[in-house]
Amino acid sequence: MQMTSSRTNLSPQQGLREEQKLQIYKELVDLQIETNRLREQYETESFELKCEILTLESRVLELELTGEKAGHERAGLAEQLKKLQDKRQELSNAYVSLENNYQTLAKPREPETEDIIASGQEQKKMEKKLIASQEYIQEEMEKMKLLQKTHQEKLEERVAMLGKELQDAKQEIRDTQHKIDEQAMALSTSQKQLQEVEKENSRLQQQLKMMNDEYRTRLLHYVKKMASYMDNTTQSHQGPPQTDAAKPGAMKKLVDGMLNDMQASHRSREHQLATVARSYKKRMESLMQSHEALLTAFRVQREQIKAQDGPNMEPGPPEGHFTIKEVDLQSSLTQGLKKLREDKVQLETQIQQLQTKIGSNKAFNVGSSLPRDEVVCANIQKQLQEFTQNTQSELEKERGQLWSRALVAEEQLSQLQEYVDKHLGRYKQEILRLRKLLGNKSSEDS
Repeated sequence: MQMTSSRTNLSPQQGLREEQKLQIYKELVDLQIETNRLREQYETESFELKCEILTLESRVLELELTGEKAGHERAGLAEQLKKLQDKRQELSNAYVSLENNYQTLAKPREPETEDIIASGQEQKKMEKKLIASQEYIQEEMEKMKLLQKTHQEKLEERVAMLGKELQDAKQEIRDTQHKIDEQAMALSTSQKQLQEVEKENSRLQQQLKMMNDEYRTRLLHYVKKMASYMDNTTQSHQGPPQTDAAKPGAMKKLVDGMLNDMQASHRSREHQLATVARSYKKRMESLMQSHEALLTAFRVQREQIKAQDGPNMEPGPPEGHFTIKEVDLQSSLTQGLKKLREDKVQLETQIQQLQTKIGSNKAFNVGSSLPRDEVVCANIQKQLQEFTQNTQSELEKERGQLWSRALVAEEQLSQLQEYVDKHLGRYKQEILRLRKLLGNKSSEDS
């Protein structure tokens, strides 16, 4: 009666566990689909944001070139105006000196009328030249004023247009930042759900292991008890001579053989799991080699971009940002390379800080001569580049971590499902065979 009640209690519990496992597999598949969708959405929006930032940088560079050109033209016109004013002042001084000389010479030299007439004619000529030069200077000044006014209006229109575009770009950046924050919240929620599912998965694995051990112990106990019972029953019966199949201890031998088969199957399963672990380790080593090759190619490409030294060319984050953080997955050579990469990143950071200090000193010496619009545009461009680099590095880091964790979780789930499917099927077959054997023995006894 106890054996029957224990079997009836095990069957609904097994059904509930299978339903729980199926529900967990379904939730994991839904979570993986949602993660892939979020990753695709993030890549699309990141590409659009990069395009908008590149467009804005090109517009800022155009404005800088236009401002520099207008500044040079304005400086040239100012120099011409200064030269004309100096020339006019010289002519005015010459006219005043001539008039003074004429007045001083007119009194003592009244008899010399011819000289006075000649000097008067010369004075008239000088006055005509002075008037002509004054008219020319006035015309040139009017032309320069008109040209300067036109350039100033164009520059003001361009600055207003760029300010409007800058406001639109800031609004787009704020909207994009809001979307990125929403995606980050969704990503954190997905990460929490993934962690909960991983915890539940590990708990179920431990529970399955404990139940398997308990089931194995109880099965061995029941089988040994049944074998001793059958042997005692066979010995207690009196009847015709016993055959080889009905000798005392035959059932115990049969059960011992069955237990040996089960132990052999468990050993074969352990061997299979060891083989799978070795193959998984080989796969991880090959993946690590591929990862190292990709890092090497990325380093070469980054050095090439830095060697070109273009104004709109960003080399990207250093290769140390893409190294694998898990120490168990790294070999000794990989760990040494990681340490060298970290040292390289520190040296690059120090070099950039020194370059920034040198640039700030130069800018302090030359900054007083720069227009205010160029300084504002340079600050905006620097802020946009810093925002883009920080956002891209953070998202790439989170993406790499999630991808590695998803791969490990998928591998564990596939191994667990294979183990559960195989052993549950075998356990069911063993239970059916034992039930059938018990049914045959009970019918023979009756």
